Amino acid sequence: MDRRSTRTATIGIPQSTLPEGAPISGHSRVWTSVRAALAQLAVLDASGTPDVWFFSAHGGLPEVTGRLVAVAYEAGWTVEGAYVGYPKSYLDAIDSATREGVTGADAVIVGAESAKRELINAYGLVPESIHVIPFGVDLTSFHPDRRHEAQQLPALQHLGPDPFVAFVNSLAPRKNVGLVRDALQQLIAEGYPHRLVMVASAAKHLGGDVEAIERAAFAEFEAGDNKVVRLKGLSDAELAGVLATASVLCAPSSHEGFGLTVLEAMASGTPVVASTRGALPEVVGAGGLCVEPELSEVVAALKTILDGDEPTWRSRARTQAEQFPWQRTASGWSAVANLVATPAVKSRRLFSRKK
Repeated sequence: MDRRSTRTATIGIPQSTLPEGAPISGHSRVWTSVRAALAQLAVLDASGTPDVWFFSAHGGLPEVTGRLVAVAYEAGWTVEGAYVGYPKSYLDAIDSATREGVTGADAVIVGAESAKRELINAYGLVPESIHVIPFGVDLTSFHPDRRHEAQQLPALQHLGPDPFVAFVNSLAPRKNVGLVRDALQQLIAEGYPHRLVMVASAAKHLGGDVEAIERAAFAEFEAGDNKVVRLKGLSDAELAGVLATASVLCAPSSHEGFGLTVLEAMASGTPVVASTRGALPEVVGAGGLCVEPELSEVVAALKTILDGDEPTWRSRARTQAEQFPWQRTASGWSAVANLVATPAVKSRRLFSRKK
């Protein structure tokens, strides 16, 4: 009998998938966090000869030998209207690499049902080959208590007492920073005291005039009085402080494969206003409001939360986030590894694919 049928399969992660430096992007956050959780489960291989390799599908197939599980965040570039404004060269490159990654693997993992549908529609994968295992959040680092600690953090001391709406994202076209700015300006014009606090920077990998993009995003409103505040170079502790202190996180993206920042905000006890696009409704649940990414709907949703009962909204947000610990993600990945490593599977292709 093959020993793998009676033990938990080990998981390896190619060096090409592992992030460098601090987890400052969604990709980095996923792989850094899941890797740590897999190590706690004692299934992370350290010998270089794992039973199954897990890799990011968006980089194509890794140069390793063995059974393969591709982790894909989305295929939003194949969804009409989701990636307007992106360079064709970028879209062609990520589409080609993702196609190679997901069609060359023995199984695929995604974080949301919406991403599963996208991969089926875009690349002809059969549903049984795709496992939906939600990504997670560090429920200790991102916690409502960070709200009380925020003013002690040097980078946040100048925020002052005024309430604010947070935008924590890149300035890529689909993140809709212009819509967020327009919504806040309308609220301010109607007498709301809130500022817009932004933790954001231009997506340099997309090209374009980075300085012009950032000037437009961080320009002061006509109302003036320091209503637009940019914070940059934050540590995770400082980011957690911003998210816990915000009245609302506004994330009306035209598409999201999951929405880690949305989840981190809710874990911090902060409700969100997000769009109905991609995976956001699956992640937000009762922790906020999902609306069409249109000015009138975003403004109305912000008002509903800002005028509502704050403790209730904050409690709902935290409760929703508590469904997404990284430990659950790691356990799900381990279960897929066991399936892929099963001896009976080795004698055949794990799943037939559509021609």
